[in-house]
Amino acid sequence: AGAAIDEALKIYKISLGEGAVEVGKAMLLYGTLYDTQNKNDDAMAAFTRSLEIFRSISTGEELNVSLALSNIGIIHGRNADFEEAFELSKQALEIRKIHKGSEHDVADSLFNIGNILDQWSKDDEALQYFEDALDLYQSLPGDEDLAIANCLFKIGSVYWRRKNLNKSLRSYQESLRHCSNVEEDVDSLLMSVHRGLADCYFEKE
Repeated sequence: AGAAIDEALKIYKISLGEGAVEVGKAMLLYGTLYDTQNKNDDAMAAFTRSLEIFRSISTGEELNVSLALSNIGIIHGRNADFEEAFELSKQALEIRKIHKGSEHDVADSLFNIGNILDQWSKDDEALQYFEDALDLYQSLPGDEDLAIANCLFKIGSVYWRRKNLNKSLRSYQESLRHCSNVEEDVDSLLMSVHRGLADCYFEKE
């Protein structure tokens, strides 16, 4: 995949210029590729360059701006720079709302902000964002079981920390039910959900 993006990027730069939309989109792909390889610095540089390109274009690329902001925010969160992560992710969410991004993308933004607040130990705010994301995912047509399962697991974890065992247990149980409908590999999520259930059952005893 990297070689194909390299070749496309060279052609775009020569034929369209360094600031072309296609170059920005290629940099987004680079960022995603580096992110899957856990190369945070390279991913940050690629996403930041894509953001610069999309912002330099007067209109029509607002949703790509939001995508770049969202990815940069996630990396800041991973690096424990929670305040910056929160601000960038909020910007991405507002752009998606204003410029009619898909409801799935809006839900993803809500979930990402919840995740940042969760890592930041801001349980009340995190729970609100997770619940808002869950409501939106559940309202969408099609296969949203993985997203719903992730939301429910996060909600269960917040309730666990609050010592609300009943709500935590119900959330983990619902997460497990949705996991059973997911065809792709969810072993990591399943292990976390089962651990949460075990903690709840043990504590209730």
